Amino acid sequence: MFGNPLRESTLSRIFVLCAVIVAQKFLPTEFSSPLFVLLGLLIMAFGRIQRSNFKLVWPLLGVLTIGLIGVFDHESLHIIRDISFALTPVALIFIGSWIASSRDMWPLILKIMVFLGFAFALIHLSVFVQDPELLSYKAVDVRRIAGTTGDLVALAFLLGLFQKRFGIKDLFPKQIPHFIIMLVLFASFVLSYSRTELAVAIILSFALWGLVSKIKIRMVLAISMLIACFFAIAMTTPTDDIKTFRGKLVRSVTEITISDYQGMSDIHHNWRGYETYRALASFSSVNVLQQIFGQGFGAVTDLGLYMNLGGEDFRYIPIFHNGYAYILVKTGLLGLACYAFFYINVIRITLCNTNSLINEQKFLARLLLGCVLSLIFTMSVVGGMAQMHNSEFVLLLGYLVRQIGQSQADENQIGVVRISR
Repeated sequence: MFGNPLRESTLSRIFVLCAVIVAQKFLPTEFSSPLFVLLGLLIMAFGRIQRSNFKLVWPLLGVLTIGLIGVFDHESLHIIRDISFALTPVALIFIGSWIASSRDMWPLILKIMVFLGFAFALIHLSVFVQDPELLSYKAVDVRRIAGTTGDLVALAFLLGLFQKRFGIKDLFPKQIPHFIIMLVLFASFVLSYSRTELAVAIILSFALWGLVSKIKIRMVLAISMLIACFFAIAMTTPTDDIKTFRGKLVRSVTEITISDYQGMSDIHHNWRGYETYRALASFSSVNVLQQIFGQGFGAVTDLGLYMNLGGEDFRYIPIFHNGYAYILVKTGLLGLACYAFFYINVIRITLCNTNSLINEQKFLARLLLGCVLSLIFTMSVVGGMAQMHNSEFVLLLGYLVRQIGQSQADENQIGVVRISR
């Protein structure tokens, strides 16, 4: 997979990349988050810090600063976790930028991600090999037993689909036939029964295809087809179907609808919407100053009832499925504004390069656009980068931003040389 012998500096970057992805997959957040922060601090301490990194992450540092203002009178454990969550995306972006400082890492970083995605897919499918009867189970039961693969498998599969379009060579290990790797990735993706991964795959596909950068007839047609398919599935799905993937797909909108559900059955089936409602109620109940600056890291939200979560009854919860609600409670409207500035800044970088005449530049920009749009989406349904989800995408974001900057600098230098001649 690596081809020519690699330098020690490149091998260290490969090790850190693999450590982040594997830790994100297998370690609990209370261990992986401090690990990422520690790695980021070490890189900042011993590496060469780029000024552009601070220009990129200043809104996230703003979230950290705002959250620290109101930490008083909250439990230490909750405070530490929220601080770690706030530092993690900053650390991952610095790690990604540091990885990009080695020219040998392009496109090696994509090969490593594909390889790890393939490995995760094999581990996932091994559960079905050991128990083939799982294939006949309902989607809810399959996920409970076999789990999901994560967004890295979807990313690896799509990179395989688009590699020829953008001229990326040797993306897959030569020892294994291309079609077998793609088949394994696709099978694992399908058997994950994950609505979030499906949405992320669609977003990445649209971005890499070039449908998102400009409003075109192809984009309108693609969205129209998706909407038509959704309504066709909804019309043919029984109302009491809540265990199959089709049923959960149809219920996706109602599950996140923000409402004060009264019955325990409704609250259970629409939990994401209910907890977000309670978060907004908590935001509305505080004074204007706390609405602007938030209630601080460590703040918890009253559910108004006791709910069994993970085998334990809770009345107050510190985190939510909706990452925007989480940021709103902890850091207020200013925190949300900081996240908006961050996302807008990254999107601006992508739009300046997404239609470049240089194939590599175009691919980098479109992949970055797919990553940031995926992060925006996942933050609304599973917490996103605000709560330690999609760490590989955050790292890749930091890598791609610097790689785009380096490609632009190289292009400008070539242009200067040509003029001087």
